[in-house]
Amino acid sequence: PNRPERSKPADEKTRQRYTLTSRLGVLWNLGDATGATLFMDALAFRSHRHPDVGVGLTLGLVQSWFAAEGPSGITRASLATLPILVRVHYRASVGRAFLGLGAGVGFAMAWVRMRSDGATITGHSYGAAGDASLEAGLRLRTGQFIASLRYLAVYLDTFSSGDRISGSAGGAVFDVGYRWGF
Repeated sequence: PNRPERSKPADEKTRQRYTLTSRLGVLWNLGDATGATLFMDALAFRSHRHPDVGVGLTLGLVQSWFAAEGPSGITRASLATLPILVRVHYRASVGRAFLGLGAGVGFAMAWVRMRSDGATITGHSYGAAGDASLEAGLRLRTGQFIASLRYLAVYLDTFSSGDRISGSAGGAVFDVGYRWGF
C-alpha cells in the first residue's frame, strides 16, 4: 500500500549535515594556571537513523601560564598545547535555541618555556588528551552563535628538557564561537 509522505518538521529542514565551528575562550585549571584557547570543530551528522549524532575532528590551541615554587625559587612557565581529538557530538533543538553534548579523545603536543633565576629552559612533549563539553546556542540567519563549557584533560609525558607537569595540563574552558552549516 502507498503511504502518504509526511512533511518534515521545520526543525528537521534546518539541520545541517556538516558543520564547522570556531571557538575562542579562556582556560582555568582550578589552580594557578590560566590561559587562552582557540578551537576548530568539523562535524558530520550523516546518520538518517540518528540525525542529531555527529562525529568529527577537533583541533585546538591552548596557551597557558603558571608559576611553580621549588627549592631554587619561583619558576614562571608558558605552555602551548595543540590537542587533536576525534569527537562525538549530540545536538537537541527547541525553536531557534539548541543544546549540545560532546566528548573527544586523542593526543596533544606541547611546548614549554620556563624562566627561573635568569635562565630560560625550553622543551617539548606529547601525551593523551580528552574533553567533555556542554554547549548552548542560538540559530542566526546564516549560522549559529555558540557558548560552551568544557573540561579539557591533557596528560603529557616528560618534556625533552627533563621537566614534568604532574596532573592534567588542561582545565575548565569557557568559550564562545560561531558555527557554519552545510
